[in-house]
Amino acid sequence: MMDLILKGKISIDDMEFNHIEGGFGKGRRSILAKDIADIHDRELREINERINVNRIRFKDGIDIINLKGTEFEIGLTDNGIYTQNAVNRSRNIYLLSERGYAKLLKILEDDFAWEQYEKLVDNYFNMREIITSNQTSKSLPIAPNNNPLQQQKEKT
Repeated sequence: MMDLILKGKISIDDMEFNHIEGGFGKGRRSILAKDIADIHDRELREINERINVNRIRFKDGIDIINLKGTEFEIGLTDNGIYTQNAVNRSRNIYLLSERGYAKLLKILEDDFAWEQYEKLVDNYFNMREIITSNQTSKSLPIAPNNNPLQQQKEKT
């Protein structure tokens, strides 16, 4: 089972969002749709709607993972990222890889989206290591039905 690690908050230029690793490979950075909505000054509902309308373009486990119903969902509420009410109301809690985020930008397609993407690729996804003395990491497993390696094993 592949683990996701919530490493606290990170600030890049004028953006602050949750630093999450894993899900798409060990040490690979990922980003919540909720954080994308904040970065792009859009409603989360709009971001989720754009993803859902184009869902066929996002590959599960490569571009996107739905965290709804996984153990990591608990970590999101425990760390104040989502309220329990927001989790209960949501149909999806999307986590995107760098590749998934790039696909979403193609869908959003405005100058601001591309500017933010460049900043994130240069300063977040390509970052090798963050050195902080006061951040703690929490590792929570993804539910088996969201693990692409497990799904492939079950097919064979």
